[in-house]
This record gives sequence, C-alpha cells and structure tokens, in this order.
Amino acid sequence: MSLILNALKKSEAARKEGANPSVRVEQEIENEEAPRIRWTTIALAVLLVVSIGTVGVIKFLPSDTPRPEPEQVAEVAPEATPAVEEKPIETKPEPEKTTPPSLEKTETENTPVPEQSAEPVKTVTNEPAKAHPKPEEKPGPDASVNSAPVKEAVAAAKPVPLVSKPMEAPSVSPSAEQAEPAAIAERPLPAVPESVIAQIAPPKKPLPPQPITKAIDPEAANQHLERAEAYEQSGQTDLAIEEYDRAIESDKNFADAYFGRGWAHEATQAHDNAIRDFSKAVSLRPTFAEAYYARAWANEQIENTKQAILDYSATLRLEPDHLNASLSRGILQFYAGEMGKAGEDFQTVQDKGVKDLSDFGLLWLYLSRARSSSDITSLKAAFADKRTQTEWPGILFRAFIGNASPAQVINAMNTRDRVTTKKRQCVGYFFLGQHRLIQGDAEGARRYFAKTLETKITSYRQYWAAKIELQRLGAVQ
Repeated sequence: MSLILNALKKSEAARKEGANPSVRVEQEIENEEAPRIRWTTIALAVLLVVSIGTVGVIKFLPSDTPRPEPEQVAEVAPEATPAVEEKPIETKPEPEKTTPPSLEKTETENTPVPEQSAEPVKTVTNEPAKAHPKPEEKPGPDASVNSAPVKEAVAAAKPVPLVSKPMEAPSVSPSAEQAEPAAIAERPLPAVPESVIAQIAPPKKPLPPQPITKAIDPEAANQHLERAEAYEQSGQTDLAIEEYDRAIESDKNFADAYFGRGWAHEATQAHDNAIRDFSKAVSLRPTFAEAYYARAWANEQIENTKQAILDYSATLRLEPDHLNASLSRGILQFYAGEMGKAGEDFQTVQDKGVKDLSDFGLLWLYLSRARSSSDITSLKAAFADKRTQTEWPGILFRAFIGNASPAQVINAMNTRDRVTTKKRQCVGYFFLGQHRLIQGDAEGARRYFAKTLETKITSYRQYWAAKIELQRLGAVQ
C-alpha cells in the first residue's frame, strides 16, 4: 500500500511542475505516456494485494492436521532424525487387538533420544492402513504379536540403543487377555474319531534288563568238568559243585556238566536240585539215557515211584540192555505189588548180567516168586549151582536153601576194609530179613531190616527197600 501512495504523490508533484513553461514540452510528452504507466502500476499493485491476501488466507486458515507443540520441536536435537508421523485415525471399527506398549505411545513421549545414530530411521508415511480381519476371522491368541501389521509397525519403529538391560517380552493389555480366551472358549473343539483313538497304542512297559550272555568256551568247560569229576572222586563234593558251576558258565548248553552236578547234589541229599539238573540235561540232549536213569533214581529217593518207573522205562527204550535200569524198575514194581512185571525184569538181569549183578537178579527173582506164592522149584537148581561159590554173595544162596546159618552169613560180611564191610552188611542183613519173612518170622525180619538201616549206606537199593519193609511191619512211621 505504501508503494501505491508514493506513486500517487509523485504524480501530483509532476502535475504542479507542469505549469512551468520550460518544462511544458516534457510535460506534454509525459502526459502522453502517463495513462500507460498508471495502468501498469495499478495492475502490479492489485497483483501484490491479491498475493498478500492469499498468503494470509493460507496462513490463518484452520487445518485438520495437528501441528507439533513448540516445546516438542524444541526438544529434538538438530542431528536427530525427524519424528515419525502418526497414522490418520480410521473411522472403521475394528476388533480389539493386543498391541505392544511401544506402539501405543507416540515416538516423542518418554523415548530417550540416542546421542549418536549410525543409520537413518525410516519415516512412516500416511499410507492407507491394511485391512484388518473381520471379527469372525479373528486370528488366534498368538496373532497379536506375529501378525503382519504389527510386524511392519515394529520394523518401522526407531531403533533402541543397545544397553545391558535384558529385553522384556511384550505385555498384553487386560482387555486383550479377557477377549481372546473368551473367543477361544466359544470355538468348539474338533471331535476325535474313535478309529483314531483305537489306533493309539498305550505306552509300553519298560522291558526288564536282559542278562549278559557270555561267549561259549567249550575248551574251558571241559577243563572245569575234568576238575569237578576229580574232586567228586576224592569226596570233595562242594569243590566239585563249584567246578561244575564254572563249566556251565563257560557253556550254558553243556549237558554233561548238568548231569555231573546233579549226581553231586544227589550225594549231598539235595534231591530236588539233582532232579532239576538231570531234567536240564535231558532237555539239552533228549537221547541222554543215563540222565533219565539218574532222574529216576533221584525220584525214587523222594518216593516218587510213578515218575521213577517212567524214567527207568525211558532209559530202557533208549538202551534196552541197561541192566541197572531193569533191576531198579523190577524192585519198584516188586514193592508196587506188580510181581509178574518185576519177575520179568529180574529174569532179564539174571540172563544178561555178569557176576554180582546176575546173582542179585537171581535173588530178587526168587523173592518175587516166593512172596507171590509162585512155584520156586525151577529156582532150586539154580541155587544148588551156587553152593560151591565162595565169593560174595554166594553164601546168601546157601542160606536160602538151608546150607548156611545166619551166623555164617554175618561172618562172611566182615572184611579188612571198613567201607566194604558196611556195604556187605547192608546187603546181607536185608536178605536175611527177607528169608525170615518167607519163614514167617516177622520179628526176626524186623531186627535184620533195622540193622540194614544202621549201616547208613543210602546209595544201596537194599537200604531203601529195608525202610519200606519196616514201614509195612509197623516198625517205622
């Protein structure tokens, strides 16, 4: 406006100077150009006024975008990065979503400004916000932190200087904690088909620890077996059992070691252990005839007569000429009342046996026929042939036919060897008792059977037979 007034004043002064004749010519020239200059000045003045008015309107017109507070701008250091602009608030309703605390606050509040920033901070522009899922498509409880919008916002936030303070996990607002469990509770759990449940196997029980299997060493097993047999022959039964144990440890399938240990147990009257070892030997070697015979003997000692007869029969099936099995089975059948079957076994022993075994077969055959009231005439000739026999047990035959007294038989029992004497006494007293039973002298028979038990030769069959006779006579319970 001051420029316009100055121009008007100069125009008025020029007009007054125009009355001077010396300058009239110039005035006329100026008067011709004055209208042109005047219009030009007016146009410039109008243009200037319009520009000033436009600037004023733009400057003082109210704006929807809030301007930063003076004190906030003053706090930012010159070298600091520009503040992140806030996103425009959308009017579209959206479901509540868990937001980390670092995103709920503005970038300028309570955020320490780093003293030195090595890399620039990204500026978030007023881009249109990404569409949020609908309420019925609300993501799961972990989507509040791992969703795409939140990841972008976290990536755009200003970097926090590295300090020794450990990073804390983002907390969840109470409203989100209440909203999301409710949403989860509303969703029905999927039903599991019964076929799937049936396929789920129950947890298996842990297996028991398996024993460590040692390698088989047949050579070592044989060495231990030889040592065990040597100890057994010398009467050191305990040491023999230990060596049999070592042989079995070297070879678990060593049937001979089980067989030998069984006889060692039998020597210590451990009949059950003996039967167990003999059975193991039979299972390892089904054709082991001697193992069947040994088990039959052990069963006989515990008066398991039925099983003993079965095992003696199994022995004879494998070895028909096993005369000890025939004699033993005949004796068990004799006391089982099977005199006919017993006589057959005794006849086999007499016919096939040699020396003492044949003689004892003849004695038992005589008893089986005499006790069953059978004809013994045919046996008298056999006994007559034994009259001149001087070796034991020839004198027993003479006693049965009346050619030797009991005192002579007892005298023939005595020898220089104490063990041999005991064995002869066990056999002699038993047959003297049988002779008294045939004569009808039960009391005399009882005395001789009692003397048989006094010898304690338990390994002889006459010992156990005398015990049975005493039980029948009522002398032993």
